[in-house]
Amino acid sequence: MISIIITYYSGINILRTNIQLLDKTIDDDTEIIIVNDNPSFVLDEKNLSILTKCPLKIIPMPENKGYAAACNVGAREASGNFLLFLDCDIFVSDLWIQKMKATINNINNCGAVSATILDIQNGNVVHWGIGMSNGSEVIKPYRDGKLPQKILKSTCEFKMLTSGCILIPKRIFREIGGFDEILYNGYCDLDLTYKIFKSGYTCIVCSDAIVYHRGKVAGYNRIYSEEDTRALFISKWKGDLPNDGHTLLTQLYANNIIFLHSSHYMLVNFCRSLFAKEYHSAIFDSLQSKMSVYYEFRSVSKAPIIIEDYLSWSLCSKKEPIIYFVDNITSIVNNYHWFMHRTSIGDIIADRNGNLIEIN
Repeated sequence: MISIIITYYSGINILRTNIQLLDKTIDDDTEIIIVNDNPSFVLDEKNLSILTKCPLKIIPMPENKGYAAACNVGAREASGNFLLFLDCDIFVSDLWIQKMKATINNINNCGAVSATILDIQNGNVVHWGIGMSNGSEVIKPYRDGKLPQKILKSTCEFKMLTSGCILIPKRIFREIGGFDEILYNGYCDLDLTYKIFKSGYTCIVCSDAIVYHRGKVAGYNRIYSEEDTRALFISKWKGDLPNDGHTLLTQLYANNIIFLHSSHYMLVNFCRSLFAKEYHSAIFDSLQSKMSVYYEFRSVSKAPIIIEDYLSWSLCSKKEPIIYFVDNITSIVNNYHWFMHRTSIGDIIADRNGNLIEIN
């Protein structure tokens, strides 16, 4: 039996849609537990129960204690052998849960399986695994980009996962002590899944278990303490966090290379990371290419980036291809005029999350 645990703070219509889509895809051996972490809003169990054929239970929290605490409360009330933590603004698609169950049953020593979470508006990636560089910078593979064709049907192992839609055996969840409630509304899922990994289990993303994310339903409530919880998370592990960034990024970039590429590139850096050059190294390793000229614009803080504000027009006429490296591809992809004059030269946009696309 699977216990689906949904934490709720706000967005009642979103929650109703969530339940209705669940009902179309889940089996009878499933229960739904909704933990209401907003004591100022009463959820009507009767009105929500009629939306699904599965047993549904609402647990009201006496006070707002945050996402981690709400998940732990739901887990304690769960009857199933498997716990599936699901954000209330996740909309599932066909066969999502069957693919997650098949993954956790078919992979030896599997401790957690995450779905692929896409943006409800544009279908771009929100979450597909988690990596970390230098023990402090979080890598969100393919965030705001597309999954490369070659991995659409794959499973991939990570050391950390997001908990937006994640399946965990209850015995393993209990073994590691559940969510750390001091990590109030952030990084508690990275902490949880890293504990699973450190306990000797594998953490897997199932690429073709697709769900969609609405986002921002809880307003700013979830992000007020984000920097504090990030600091707590890093401090808690005291230098023992993974540093798989270069290896992971090299593979992420390589997965996107389905075009002829050059032996040399000019590189224009708009990324603000202190470790930008390590990202550059991963890009050139994946391309098996070298850098010919380097331009630095690390201090750029506004988005979108308009390339003509920073680069000389004489550079646009050069026939050597350019790599534009940014924090997030959405900040630069809409430079229609500049890229129109660079057609067929082989320019590339890359970012810190492993997105790498050829300008065409």
